[in-house]
Amino acid sequence: AKKHPFSLLVDIGSTTTDIISIINGQVISSNWTDALRLQQDTLLYTGVLRTPLMAITQKIEVDGKTSNVAAEYFATTADVFRLTGELNNSSDIAPTADGAAKTVDASAKRLARMVGYDFEDKPLEVWLALAHAFRNKQLNQIACAIEKHLTPNMMIVGTGAGQFLVKEAASTLNKPYANLAALFDLELPQEQEVDICFPAFAVAKLALESEFL
Repeated sequence: AKKHPFSLLVDIGSTTTDIISIINGQVISSNWTDALRLQQDTLLYTGVLRTPLMAITQKIEVDGKTSNVAAEYFATTADVFRLTGELNNSSDIAPTADGAAKTVDASAKRLARMVGYDFEDKPLEVWLALAHAFRNKQLNQIACAIEKHLTPNMMIVGTGAGQFLVKEAASTLNKPYANLAALFDLELPQEQEVDICFPAFAVAKLALESEFL
């Protein structure tokens, strides 16, 4: 609110996406409970690590054909973003759905199960394309929710392990974008760490600036 008094803060973490309106330097929210925020699309249970892929879509394109998605906990969004190359190792802290490795091949194996295949049934390029298809479905869900809360003069500000999705959503919506951690003159490793846990960083910074200390 201090850095961008007219903005929409979008924090995509491991499990959820939080959307917070800031107008005239004030946080604007009529609801503070999860239940009401879920009803108003300011809280989405979709993130870049732990979200089961069956929660993103019921149908997906695989190798040129439309397929139903298995309603089983075979794979998560972390598998998707390992395959797209967008998940930082420092963010990749959640266990995998099957307890196996976090490699590209192991992630592709889990994705293949979501559409009824074994990893060996198709070349790796098919599973990479499938990962991008799941990514696009999730991105569309997030962008649609963001659009509901935008005003004409708002900048979209992104943070969280999934801030790269916020940036792309802003581009899709043709809105200016800023990475929140980048506003604090941090070195790159620190900036990535702050992105992952910005609420904790913000509380610490406010405490250090407080007149009560």
